[in-house]
Amino acid sequence: MMIVIKTAIPDVLILEPKVFGDERGFFFESYNQQTFEESIGRKV
Repeated sequence: MMIVIKTAIPDVLILEPKVFGDERGFFFESYNQQTFEESIGRKV
């Protein structure tokens, strides 16, 4: 899961990974091709 933030510049996006935390610490998936493509709306 990614948080996608649009910018004032066309086609420039800020992609922030969703961070999950518990008493053991924090975890995030640094890259996932399918999630990335779904987030930006095109294939890479």
